[in-house]
Amino acid sequence: MVKNYRNHCRLEALQKHQTLSYNFYLNIYCRPHMAYHDLTSLLKQVDINPAIIDIPNYARTGMIYLFERMTIVNQSSVHQWW
Repeated sequence: MVKNYRNHCRLEALQKHQTLSYNFYLNIYCRPHMAYHDLTSLLKQVDINPAIIDIPNYARTGMIYLFERMTIVNQSSVHQWW
């Protein structure tokens, strides 16, 4: 049972890493004052997943929504305190 749980957690961590790398978290998510036009170029520089890097090419509206959401979350008093 413990071995199954360990395998589940390992697989989940690998899937998360394949979706968005730790570089995404450090270089994009944790920058509350980044400008939108820097988002797409920095994404191409720091992420390793080609599916994530290609998102701005076909989902500009989604990227704008993501950027606005990240900006608001990063400016909250809870995030600033943390």
